[in-house]
Amino acid sequence: MLHNKKIVAVVILICAVCLTTSQDCQARDEAAAIAEDPTRECRKECLINADCTGNKSCLCDDKCGLSCYNPDAECPDLTGTLANGVVSMPDGRKYGAKAKHTCNGGYYRVGIEKRICRSTRKWSHVQTNCTRGCDLPPSADGAYADTDPDILGYQPGQTVTYKCNTGYEGAGNFMINCQTDYEWSPINFYCQRKNCGAPETISNGAYTGTSFLFGDSITYYCNTGYDISGTATRKCMADAKWLPEEAPPTCKIRTCQAPKAPKNGTVDTSTAPDLEYNQIVTYKCDTGYKMQGSNTGTCDENGSWGAVPTCLVAIECGFEELATSTCGYTVVSGTFARTYTDPDSTGLPGYALVGNGKIRSGALPLAGNDEQCMSVAIKGTSKDELVAYAYNGAETEAIWPFSASTDWKTEKFKLKKVKSADTEVQLELVATGDVELDNIKTLSSSDCDGLDTPCAKQTLDHGKVDPEKDLYIKDEAVTYLCDNGYTLEGGSTGTCKADGSWTTTPVCKSSSGTSSTSTSTSTTDSTGGKPTSSTPSPHVPFPSWAIAIIVIALLAFGGIGGYFGYKAFSNSKGKDKGYTSATPEAGRAPSPPSNNVAPTPTTTV
Repeated sequence: MLHNKKIVAVVILICAVCLTTSQDCQARDEAAAIAEDPTRECRKECLINADCTGNKSCLCDDKCGLSCYNPDAECPDLTGTLANGVVSMPDGRKYGAKAKHTCNGGYYRVGIEKRICRSTRKWSHVQTNCTRGCDLPPSADGAYADTDPDILGYQPGQTVTYKCNTGYEGAGNFMINCQTDYEWSPINFYCQRKNCGAPETISNGAYTGTSFLFGDSITYYCNTGYDISGTATRKCMADAKWLPEEAPPTCKIRTCQAPKAPKNGTVDTSTAPDLEYNQIVTYKCDTGYKMQGSNTGTCDENGSWGAVPTCLVAIECGFEELATSTCGYTVVSGTFARTYTDPDSTGLPGYALVGNGKIRSGALPLAGNDEQCMSVAIKGTSKDELVAYAYNGAETEAIWPFSASTDWKTEKFKLKKVKSADTEVQLELVATGDVELDNIKTLSSSDCDGLDTPCAKQTLDHGKVDPEKDLYIKDEAVTYLCDNGYTLEGGSTGTCKADGSWTTTPVCKSSSGTSSTSTSTSTTDSTGGKPTSSTPSPHVPFPSWAIAIIVIALLAFGGIGGYFGYKAFSNSKGKDKGYTSATPEAGRAPSPPSNNVAPTPTTTV
């Protein structure tokens, strides 16, 4: 039990030491303390308060380490002890307090400005005094006094030289002297900031700031719609040059991303080839749509084209336009109407031209002054026929027949000129039954390469063509037959060629030798498109009055011939019998002339 009590006492002693010493207190270095302040004295060294006597405690005394002293003891009062100056003690007079010494004008301090109350209850260092003389040199704008920092005052006749601060330059007398009245001579010089000069200007931009002296900065900025490239801020340096020294920044015109076309529309960037600030693009809605919003977009300072317009279905349109800005189809006849159908139709979503009859487009320029390649999407509930015609404002030429189906399908065809002199053509679509039409458009000529042209129907005068149809496809054959009394010339069969012409051009000729040429036999003119008609000379019979005259003449010639024949016969008989009379033999008729031609009368000489 006694052993345990000893252990507890040791622990308590150790804890007491811990509580009365500072782990942060440096080890005693009396030599360093005296070197810092020759008047310094270190008190008794200790480890715990028990090492100290009286009212002293074991405390840290900076370089003196742990020492025994009374922290509440006070140093002497220095008030009024500084001749020609003032001592102030704002912290009091206990350990660690500081007393500040300030000299009056015309005096300069000799000694430490701030003395410290030590653990010995004495002020550090020797007594500070104020000596008659010039105080430290006055400050000057943009300059500094080139002096020894340990010199606290000057006697009359001593001089001080000033220098301009870094980045300053000046002129004048840079020296002042301590006068006999213990005042410094007036400052007669100036130092001012160096001037870097106005910085370079930049295209499509400018800079902020109007002062270009040492220490000043300017910042470049770009005009609206331009982006800065390079260091924007430059500073005037001590060598009177702008930093950074390289060329100032540049302003690059802002660009926009490629504009997006509206749904069911297009965007034309031909007026904005570089997609730069302030350039304008034009929006256009597809055929059969009308625009909601502005039809133009401008590349703005934010790199945006603004709001993209909306293309709405134009239900009021007759049908799709071709190359014009309005609906370009006209319902010529029939019951065509633009109406909502199933949503899977081609072209315009949910809308198509439904009905039958005839529609016609505006004028289309002929590609290469020859033809226009086109296509049409068709659909129907039954196999109704749709025929495309070329129309030039006066005449019409069939181009191609299409059969509708229950599903949408797209047919391509060549719209050829009607006449060789035509420079434009119109499309005419004729439906003989209810069909749906959509997405009629022109194509590039290459899209129709290899597309055959149908052959138009042939009309054979005094004959017929079998089978008889309005249009025939390539390699389709027909047979030609002539009416009774006519003979076929030119071949009994014909075949439709790819260019829309027939391999033969037959005619029907009269069996009596008068030819009856086929009329309206369709061939292809020099354009390869419009069927032309070869019109033969018709078989025209003699009029009835001409036939009557011919009969009377023949009868007359026959009678005269019979008379003269009879006289000759009578004379002959009479001679035989000795008669001279011309009276014919009773009951005997004369022989008719051969080939209805009267015999040449003979004259008796």
